[in-house]
Amino acid sequence: MPYEYFIRVTVMCPPVILHRTALRVLIWLALLPGVDAWAGPGPASPGPRVAKRQPRPGTRPPPPGTVLPKLLRKVLPELPAWAVARSIRGPVPLRLVIDEQGVVTSAKALKDPGPGLGPMAVTIARTLRFTPAMVKGQAKRSMILFVLRFAQPKARPIPRPRPRLKPRPTPKPRARARAYSKPRAHAHSKPRAHARARLPSHSHPHSHPHRHPHPKPQPPQTYTTTVIGRRALTAASDQIVRDRDFLLFPRQTASDLLLMVPQLHISQHSGSGKGHQIFLRGFDAEHGQDLYIGFDGVPLNEPSHVHGIGYTDLHFIIPELVKRIQILKGPYDVRYGAFATAGAINFVLKDCLPRSYVDVTYGSFATAKGTLAFSPDLKSLDMIVAVQGFSTQGFTSFGDWKGVRSLARASKRLGGGRLALTLVTYSSLWNASDAVPARLVDSGDLSFYGGLDDTDGGASQRQHLTLSYRKDSDGNALRTNLFVAQRRSRIFTNYTYLLEHPDYGDQTEQADQRWILGGRAEWERQLRWSKLRVNTLVGAIFRSDWVDISMYRTRARQRWDRGTEVTAQLMDVGAYARVEVIPARWFRALAGLRYDHLSFDVTGVQDFVRPSGAIDHDQPVNGTAGRSVFAPKATLVFSPVRKLDLFVNFGTGFHPLDARDAVLNPEQKIPLAYAGELGFRTKLWNRLDLAGSAWTTYLEQEIFFDPTLGRSVDTGRSRRLGGEVEARLSIFAWLQLHLDGSYTDARLVDSGDPVPNSPNLLLRGGVTVYKRFGGRVRFFRGSLLRAGVRVRYIGARDLAGGHRSDDVTLVDLLVGYRLKWFALEVSVDNLTDRRWRDAQYYYVSRASLSEPDVGVAGQHFTPGTPFAVRATLRVFLP
Repeated sequence: MPYEYFIRVTVMCPPVILHRTALRVLIWLALLPGVDAWAGPGPASPGPRVAKRQPRPGTRPPPPGTVLPKLLRKVLPELPAWAVARSIRGPVPLRLVIDEQGVVTSAKALKDPGPGLGPMAVTIARTLRFTPAMVKGQAKRSMILFVLRFAQPKARPIPRPRPRLKPRPTPKPRARARAYSKPRAHAHSKPRAHARARLPSHSHPHSHPHRHPHPKPQPPQTYTTTVIGRRALTAASDQIVRDRDFLLFPRQTASDLLLMVPQLHISQHSGSGKGHQIFLRGFDAEHGQDLYIGFDGVPLNEPSHVHGIGYTDLHFIIPELVKRIQILKGPYDVRYGAFATAGAINFVLKDCLPRSYVDVTYGSFATAKGTLAFSPDLKSLDMIVAVQGFSTQGFTSFGDWKGVRSLARASKRLGGGRLALTLVTYSSLWNASDAVPARLVDSGDLSFYGGLDDTDGGASQRQHLTLSYRKDSDGNALRTNLFVAQRRSRIFTNYTYLLEHPDYGDQTEQADQRWILGGRAEWERQLRWSKLRVNTLVGAIFRSDWVDISMYRTRARQRWDRGTEVTAQLMDVGAYARVEVIPARWFRALAGLRYDHLSFDVTGVQDFVRPSGAIDHDQPVNGTAGRSVFAPKATLVFSPVRKLDLFVNFGTGFHPLDARDAVLNPEQKIPLAYAGELGFRTKLWNRLDLAGSAWTTYLEQEIFFDPTLGRSVDTGRSRRLGGEVEARLSIFAWLQLHLDGSYTDARLVDSGDPVPNSPNLLLRGGVTVYKRFGGRVRFFRGSLLRAGVRVRYIGARDLAGGHRSDDVTLVDLLVGYRLKWFALEVSVDNLTDRRWRDAQYYYVSRASLSEPDVGVAGQHFTPGTPFAVRATLRVFLP
């Protein structure tokens, strides 16, 4: 079932004098509890509810494409005789739910002016017909507050009411369907021109002239109503992790953000500061080889990186500034091309903060972090400025990591759209224990959290500037962005210790420096002919990387031999188009095609390792090459009932070749991945969200580039079969349960052997509490308690040589409490203090000169996080 979201619409009303009873009704409605419009229910929300009395800072009216329901035929029923005799006039406030066809599916009287008049108004309201609410040109289900007025019978005189001690204000005039709601009390909110409507201010025809014949002019009041819509999904795994979901689990680091993606597992094998090793849908995506990752529309995967194809470093992200995470598994969206084989993840930033704050975090292993996030109050400009410094000694022998992150973002409305400028900077240093031989740990010669080379580690820097513009109006959307980035990374690793070079050791330095320039532009248009709706999307992308790739053999970070020095220019130019046809409410069909042309220009030298182990030094790597890729995609969506969606997906994905390999092997083509999926998503009893899918992926070649060997390693064709399930149960509005899991069988087609390092079974479940408190004590009024317990199971996976890794079950805990001016959060990783192995491999190494010259084959691992506590105190600035 698609997730429901909330849109704010602002309407300007003239100065009116309300009946005292009607005024009480409006005040009662304004005090109804609800949810934040800025967050939206998301996957863990219990369902649609009305908005809060005071919206959070930063909320804005929707784009001009939003249209409220309108009554098709004016209805003014006459009062029955018994109501006239009892001087009952009405009006009757009603809450109506209107579906996509404009039919009233639910009606409820919020107040009965007299016995029997409320049920009568409900019966009449069910016969009304409206134009449906339109959001970006699409009909949406909506909820409005409608006031049904009754006319006095013409044949009978209007009974004169008894005089009152205080004059009664003149009621509002009759009007077509108007959505009444609470006053918008936010001081920083301003009504938008596209949402203004002024109504006539004359008196009601049945009011008496001696009662306020000339009402005193008053400034117009601002009211807010709620329109409920549904985001159209394209796959069972198409979902969004929203800001409220972030509150239920820790998000201190980029690792915490990735762990919020269902059925995704991460590990680290060369220190905390290096890019994550990501496992998703049976893929060992290394550091992003088979998973597209974007940051507010900027692609982060780095092609032809010295440490691997598609290397991605997410440590520059300040997690508290992420508004939501967009997730789509599989290569089914034309907007994502290179690296989007297992799926795509895009982090979306906030435009402004509800409140500025300062926080301090301290925890186990001397982990410390401080953040200053400031959102100044400017009239026409939304801005965020944030700086975060961090350091830790780590839980391994050589695991210290320190650095600083910063972000500045400014955005404003321009020409009916939003223009945003974002600047990001990041710098860090770290040391690492790297993977250690399990044989030394088992024999007691090495501590479980120890290491063999205390000079392993690295450094990373990033600066990027982004300019984006987005405009949505009348069902059309224009989205553009332009970015420039500068990246530096240096990684020191030693996996085999003394195997290749007993005198100096096998440590290598991998250095990568690059400038990146790129952009994207896309146009979405919605057309309608009678009941047929057609949505079209066309777009184009370009990206150019200027890269300096270097690899040196080092001893204690001192170079003693050159392995690679290459300069390359990479270019990716692509275009894509998609057509969505909606002939009926229960069926949608999407078809798209993407074209990418990749070009490589390489100059430099590199050492090549022969199969015998001999090294050919300083071999030239010069030349140019080009590759083209066509990627068709298709989706069918069936909705046989209102709360059930069935999905059929097909798509083609790829990851580009390393630039050196493309030049050295001109005949080699880019291997494609073909994927298909059947899935469903539903919502039962407004409490249980269920989703599931069965999928398969076929790869023409399992290929990756080994920088040590200086050539690509081809393991042949492969296929993956898998299934996923996801469940969210809302027991109460404040208590939710969640469970998700996946199973994958990944095998090489030619040999039938399992794909090395491919995870099979991943399970995750938990209980979360999200409770707001009232109370008579003003200090505790509005406080928020949030708590969560998460259980993760990482199943064993196949390693090289027919060996298997170990499985593990982990428990994490979060408890947080927030008051008006400060908040306190305590998180616990690995609550049971389980000693477990994170990254695991099987290969040959020589840990000391006493071992055989040919080395010893065995399992190597990096230790997982032990029991660790982090406490955060946040103080909100006035």
